[in-house]
Amino acid sequence: MTTNIIALNTRAPKAPPKAEEPPRAFNFTQTALKKAIAAHEAAGTMQVFLRDTGCTGLVCRKQQKQWVFGVERRIRGTLRRESLGIYDSADCNVAKLREDAQAIMVAMMKGEHVPKAERDATRTKDDKFKRMTWAEVVDLHAQRNPLTRATTIQSYRYAVQRLPDEFPKRVGATSDVHVRNAYTGLLASHSAATANLTIRSLAALWSSWAEAQPKEKRPTDNPVKEFKGDGRRARKRMAPTPVRTNALLPDERAAWINEALTRMRRRGPSGGTYGALAMLALTGMRAREVLDLSWAEVEREEIVIPAGRMKADVPLVRPITPRLREILRHQKLWQEDSAWVFPSRVAAGDGSFQPVGDVRKTVDEISKAVLAEGRRLTPHDLRRGYVIAAEMAGVPGIAARLLTAHSVGDVHSDYARGIVSELPRYAVMIEDELLGEVTA
Repeated sequence: MTTNIIALNTRAPKAPPKAEEPPRAFNFTQTALKKAIAAHEAAGTMQVFLRDTGCTGLVCRKQQKQWVFGVERRIRGTLRRESLGIYDSADCNVAKLREDAQAIMVAMMKGEHVPKAERDATRTKDDKFKRMTWAEVVDLHAQRNPLTRATTIQSYRYAVQRLPDEFPKRVGATSDVHVRNAYTGLLASHSAATANLTIRSLAALWSSWAEAQPKEKRPTDNPVKEFKGDGRRARKRMAPTPVRTNALLPDERAAWINEALTRMRRRGPSGGTYGALAMLALTGMRAREVLDLSWAEVEREEIVIPAGRMKADVPLVRPITPRLREILRHQKLWQEDSAWVFPSRVAAGDGSFQPVGDVRKTVDEISKAVLAEGRRLTPHDLRRGYVIAAEMAGVPGIAARLLTAHSVGDVHSDYARGIVSELPRYAVMIEDELLGEVTA
């Protein structure tokens, strides 16, 4: 009989010896780092921080698939970190890394260290300003100065559009030589007033661009304001703007306005520009106030333009006189589908029709037809002629100011409110004076 014998050895077999973990703190050398990183990679260790015993605070940690050097130091209870760059086994200068780490930790202790993320953000912002164009600075100026009139912002846009093709597009690339050459070219193609206005607009835009930058990076020498060609300031180089006193004379007014109205009627759907000029002369309004007029601003008995579109930031409430009503009816007949009272005859790129633009050539066309040879007018001269007609018609100065949207000032504001009800009568009186008619 065979008996089964079972060994009574109850001890568990010995576990295989545990592999020794690669070191995490050692004196950094190029060879030691290479061996430690290779060992940790082979062991598959996660979230490894290798610490340099030769420079407390210098670490090398695994970040995703790369090993990165950095500084990690607790200062006054707060753990602070800063990256020093990616580990490269072929190019690892430990002495330079320790020097950079020491400098960063000293700055941290003094509270003077700026983290890399903030430095990168500042650098990005600096690059943004370096790349900024003059057209972009107009929008920047509008954002920084929300109370600036819309007409002023628009004049800045016109100034930028007026610059020659060779003028630098970027603000930071502009020098006093560029400004001088642009000014000289503007004087040859535009009036001195336009050239001066362009330079003043660029000076204001440059200031906004400079002031928007960090204080320590802010440029101080404004090449636009101080441009020098012969050693003198720009102000001395600029030709003086002549004082304008030109206006339609009393014996010219009726002929000029009637010529504009006649051409409006004769041209039918394409006579809007002539109607706009007749309205300028019959109302004393500013050019853009009339040219940008929309049907939403035309009511039954009044034209009401909101403050945002007015130079004085005060709404204009203007009575509709008989000749003014004729112009509006003419435009309504031919331009009923347009949002603008005086749309341009040429469609924009998107197929829409914008308001009429520059009307100076049309002003010259009418002036050559009815005025003495050599007599020239600007759109603003029509406004000046309206004010003179108001004085000749015996209309109070406050009423003329209200009708032309001039500021009346705090002293006269109460009196101005008291004569608002009389404005329709005063408007008819001025119209009759302009057309040489007698008010009953």
